[in-house]
Amino acid sequence: MSEENKKDLFGSHCRRAALSCLLIETIKGYLERNTELTIWVDVHQLEKTEKDMREGVKFSRGFLALINGPVKNNEAPDDDEAENAYFNRPFCILELEEALRSGIPVVPIIHPMDKLNIGKLIAGFPEHLREPIGSLEFIVLDRNDPEMFEVGMRKILRAVKLLPVPVSRPPSTPTPHGPDPLYKKKGLTLCPTSLAPTPCGPDLLPQPHSPIGTPAGPPLPPSRNPRTASVLISLPCWRERTWTTSGAASRRTTS
Repeated sequence: MSEENKKDLFGSHCRRAALSCLLIETIKGYLERNTELTIWVDVHQLEKTEKDMREGVKFSRGFLALINGPVKNNEAPDDDEAENAYFNRPFCILELEEALRSGIPVVPIIHPMDKLNIGKLIAGFPEHLREPIGSLEFIVLDRNDPEMFEVGMRKILRAVKLLPVPVSRPPSTPTPHGPDPLYKKKGLTLCPTSLAPTPCGPDLLPQPHSPIGTPAGPPLPPSRNPRTASVLISLPCWRERTWTTSGAASRRTTS
């Protein structure tokens, strides 16, 4: 067996369908950037005879079938569109049969525009393949939406039991423990049990009986006179203290 045919995944697609060609290249690029998994794609193989194809399927760990219905062949616009469907391409059917015969997990993948056509796609397969294909989950892969594409790829890798996958990119640097630098600059730190910033130094806002911009002293004790009430209101740039004495109200404001 050729070492070139030993890949983790096998990508089966119709080369007459432009969207399928784009999608298989996107899958290959994703795997190369984010994992150490490899995929067998005919256009990237030096040898792609029927023997190489069978070896690639048999020794893979997952078979990705990019299924499309009737579609226009951009390279031959006069072709019958029905003949360009995945299930009408002899080599695609040969690859799929080899995967099922070898017990390789098969994952049907479709483009978003075919979400409502799954029944028609299944009905297009040869009769002996309709039941095995119809019993599988069809995964929608949208290459135009990076977040949804990521979700779809994780579903695919989970279906072929390749999660967690070997990661090729270096792990991210963990955040150091301690006060957040942003809050540290402002004289604040993050409370260990809360995301709310808490003061880590004297209150620099002006308070009654304090010069503006200087640290305030300890808070005044509450009055024991039931007729006297004390209220302290904190605003971004000024504080206000209101009190009553002998029934007459007075107000002092610092700003």
